[in-house]
Amino acid sequence: MAKLQLLTLHFPKLKIVWSPSPHATAQLFEELKVTYYTQIQGMEVTRYL
Repeated sequence: MAKLQLLTLHFPKLKIVWSPSPHATAQLFEELKVTYYTQIQGMEVTRYL
């Protein structure tokens, strides 16, 4: 736990993802990827308008 505290103190922009099981972790990362790529595609579309 102390190492996590040191990481968050030294890197304030660091985001930590915590989930209760490997299945929940996989599902969470899938949702994060979909959200990220949706945002990137939206930014590319608005760049050309």
